[in-house]
Amino acid sequence: MKLEGVMSLKEKTINDFGTKRIGSFNWLGFRTLYEKEVRRYCKVFGQTVGAPFLTTLIFMMILLWLLVALTDTWAMYPIPYF
Repeated sequence: MKLEGVMSLKEKTINDFGTKRIGSFNWLGFRTLYEKEVRRYCKVFGQTVGAPFLTTLIFMMILLWLLVALTDTWAMYPIPYF
């Protein structure tokens, strides 16, 4: 026997899931998005951190090599110590 106007917990949860509540924060959506982005970031770690680090390192090595080749000192300090 089912009472009128009384919904089971499962029915209430499913029906209330899509309703908008102005002023409240969607913690489930926030957590889901956060976990998804962290997983994506970890998958492409080489592209997001490794590649820019390696590119910068190579650029600095070439720049240092060129500066040392063109001049021994710059402003009275040896280039490698600058």
